[in-house]
Amino acid sequence: LHYYTNSAHIEMVNNVVRNGSLIEFESKAVSDGTLRARVFSANGSLVRSIPGESVPANAIVRKSWDGLNDAGEQVANGLYFLKIENASIDQWYEAIVQW
Repeated sequence: LHYYTNSAHIEMVNNVVRNGSLIEFESKAVSDGTLRARVFSANGSLVRSIPGESVPANAIVRKSWDGLNDAGEQVANGLYFLKIENASIDQWYEAIVQW
């Protein structure tokens, strides 16, 4: 899955957690900033905050989510939403968890 926004680039390498796999995405920003990602349940509750990282313009950063919540526990099977933000991206993406 490829997403382009304001010349910035997000690539969802994998958007399904299944049997220990990871949801992975790459981001390329058009300006310096901090890449942040948060995972929300279908009801809008924050499940996991993926640590932010300072990213220079045009750098490609790869991040992942392992299907765990902030307490380190497996989340339930179902639909989740990833909010990915940096200086040039503020987008939502769907993810599926199937243990």
